Amino acid sequence: MSQINEHQLPEKALRLVLTYRRDAPAGEEVTLREVLHIEKQLMPPDELPRELDRPVSGFWYELHDADGKVLYRRIIGNPIRTWIDLPGQEDPTRLVHSESLPDEKTFSLLVPAFPKGTHVILFSSPLDPLSAALPAEPRWRIQLPPQTKQEVQHGSQ
Repeated sequence: MSQINEHQLPEKALRLVLTYRRDAPAGEEVTLREVLHIEKQLMPPDELPRELDRPVSGFWYELHDADGKVLYRRIIGNPIRTWIDLPGQEDPTRLVHSESLPDEKTFSLLVPAFPKGTHVILFSSPLDPLSAALPAEPRWRIQLPPQTKQEVQHGSQ
């Protein structure tokens, strides 16, 4: 990915509202519910750690152009898993931090409003909490609607 600094990022961004469904007919899926155009200067893109060519675990997303070139990458905490505090079994007065995977969850991601951006790829380690340290893989591809690309190019909101 080419080095992009904060001065090269547009002052407009897209808020992608996504929904994860665990029990979708085709298996786990993430679908695009809404695209919101907002005025926002985003942080510069993240680089993946380079650890002697070892796979990386975690969660991140990338905005790509039609040729598959990465335009923007953001490493974030997994927005799908849910953490809750429950009373402990041995001592109910002591809370135990627990992680779960919901059947459905809506979340949003921000990408810069680059006119060449065509799709977003979500990378994730397995969502099962016991496998969360395994290498991340491309899990979902979110195609941006054509009108989104046109609106960005012409600057309309």
